[in-house]
Amino acid sequence: MRKRIKPWQVCLPLAVLATVVLALHLIPALCLRTPMPTVGHKTFDVIITLGYPARADGQPSAMLKQRVVAAVKLFQAQRAQHMLFTGGAAHNRYVEAAVMAALAHSLGVPSEKIIQEPQAKNTCQNAAQSVALMQQRHWHSAIIVTSPNHLKRASYLFAHYPIDFAVSSSGYPVEMPRWERVLFDQWEQYALTRLTFSGYPSCP
Repeated sequence: MRKRIKPWQVCLPLAVLATVVLALHLIPALCLRTPMPTVGHKTFDVIITLGYPARADGQPSAMLKQRVVAAVKLFQAQRAQHMLFTGGAAHNRYVEAAVMAALAHSLGVPSEKIIQEPQAKNTCQNAAQSVALMQQRHWHSAIIVTSPNHLKRASYLFAHYPIDFAVSSSGYPVEMPRWERVLFDQWEQYALTRLTFSGYPSCP
């Protein structure tokens, strides 16, 4: 005879999961204060696009393409005179910055307007190494382009550097499934919760 599952055996794990998810959203919202400046009508020195993994065959993934297309639109609208793509081979053998730069060039951005930062393996390093390249060129302002749920973490990290910046959402690819957006959102909430408790991380 099969043993009946009692209602509490189903409800308790669901209640624990719901509590964890709620905490991941509430803790950063209440405790992690960070500026989220928008582009408005200003112009900037450079547009910084944060990396995302390419596909396994080296072609731009849907999310990577979405970020690059959004950044190129800002460039074409003359919101900045240069583009900086940041991201190393963090998740496969393809350097994210190189894949993004090639895509931007194919969309009409002159190669002399493109800078690559090919070493960063995470968002913290994206910020640190991008700002270092800005300082080498005596640039003081930037638009940071990334995906919607990544904006707050990116803003928090860039706010620790002496630059004037704004954040701009790339939106999500239309073909991105709803469940994938939910997973992406939960990962970002987890990352923000870690930042809330650990403070600004050391970026080698």
